[in-house]
Amino acid sequence: MTDSSAKWGRRNFVNVLAEGRNDARLLRYDPDTRTTTTVLDGLSFANGLHLAHDNSFLLIVELNKCRILKYMLEGPRAGTVETFTDNLPGIPDNIRPNSRGGYWLAFATARQAGKFSAIDFLAPKPWLKKIMYKLMNPDILFQTLPKYGLIVELNASGDIIRSLHDPVGTVFSGVSEVQEHDGVLYLGSFSAPYLRKLDITFLLNTFT
Repeated sequence: MTDSSAKWGRRNFVNVLAEGRNDARLLRYDPDTRTTTTVLDGLSFANGLHLAHDNSFLLIVELNKCRILKYMLEGPRAGTVETFTDNLPGIPDNIRPNSRGGYWLAFATARQAGKFSAIDFLAPKPWLKKIMYKLMNPDILFQTLPKYGLIVELNASGDIIRSLHDPVGTVFSGVSEVQEHDGVLYLGSFSAPYLRKLDITFLLNTFT
C-alpha cells in the first residue's frame, strides 16, 4: 500500500499537493504478525498502486512528479526501482489493468500545452511554495486546476496508446478511478458522488 505523506493524512491531500514533499512511502503489511514495514521511501505523493499482470512488479503512481515507477518483485532486479512512464499529460491518480495486458490511468486534471499550470510553475520553486503555503489557504491552489476529464490507456511497456478527453469537464472531471469490465469503463471521481459508465466496445473493435 502507499502512504501519500508522512506529515499529512490522506484527507489533507491538498496540503500534500501544495507542499510537494518527498516523504511518501510504499508500505508492506504482514497480516500474520500485524506489522507494517517501509519498502520504499522518498516518494512524492505516492498514490495509485497496482500489481503487474504477471505479478513480477508493482506500479506506483507519483502524483506530484506526474510519473509512474516500477518496483521489481522478482528476478535478479528484485527490490530495484525504475521509471515505467514519465512526463504524463496530467496529474495521475489511480491505475488499473485493462483486458489487453496494459493499464488504464485516471487523471485529476490535464496539463495542457500553452496553458498556465500552477503545478508545473511551482514544481521547480520549492522556496516559492513555502511562501505561498504560509500566506494562503492551499485550497486556493487546488481551485486553480482546470476542470478537465482525462483517462489514458498504457500498453505493457508504459506507452500511451489511447486517451479519452472531456476538455471542459461537462460530462466528467476529476477522474480518480477507471475500471474496465466486459467492454465498459466505470469512472469514479474525487469530486462527484456518483460513477460514470462508458461503453467502449465500439472503440476497442475499431482501433485495437
